[in-house]
Amino acid sequence: MKLVWGISLLKRKAFTTLPQIKSYIRSGLFEEKKKNEKYDFDLKKIKRLLYIKMLSELKFRHENIKLILTDLCEKAINDALIYYFDIEKNDRLNFYKNIDLFLNNDEALNIYNTTTFKFLSNSSFAPVLLTRLFISKKNWYEDEKSKCFLKANRKAIYSAFINFNVTKIECVLELIKVHFIELRNFLKERGYVKWIDFLAFIYWLITEPRYIKEMKRFTKINVAKDIFDLALSFIIEETNKEY
Repeated sequence: MKLVWGISLLKRKAFTTLPQIKSYIRSGLFEEKKKNEKYDFDLKKIKRLLYIKMLSELKFRHENIKLILTDLCEKAINDALIYYFDIEKNDRLNFYKNIDLFLNNDEALNIYNTTTFKFLSNSSFAPVLLTRLFISKKNWYEDEKSKCFLKANRKAIYSAFINFNVTKIECVLELIKVHFIELRNFLKERGYVKWIDFLAFIYWLITEPRYIKEMKRFTKINVAKDIFDLALSFIIEETNKEY
């Protein structure tokens, strides 16, 4: 029997409402339905819905999800999602194991407070990865060579957007690509090899308050969304080459 879910089953089994489905359609994540056509989801659409839900859990915007599902190969998406949720499972288990220690041993907070509060504070993009990058970045900044590279790379990315005009976005991508490649190689050499690792680091560069302030010294305006969108286009192209 062919698997088909209508709206009632989507609500019960996929916890997805009609307004959500309509929102996905408006964003181009699903095709517009024809007049008088039912909102029936076959196996292919149900699987796509699962991808949308998982990528939304990482806080990708709908327009980003559409680009990922359209342009990035399925194996690269699968590998990254398995990688991410495996890290999340392990980090949450470690956190749960230590709850008693956190709550009943004041001295333990001197050891664990930064990581613990960072873990609980990340409600933004790929929170588990941001927590891990936060810990790693502290170590990288203790090494003068790594520290100098990260500062120079960050400033070079911002500088590419001086006198930015959206009509010149392709020119900016060519200008910024070399710096994205350098950053990705830096991360890969330190064990952050997945495409979502790269995007998580980029997200940090465009949302941390002190970095936004630094960005605006170069660009005069907030170009965070433009940087992330270019980074996504870049990493999709690079990742597809590897698969």
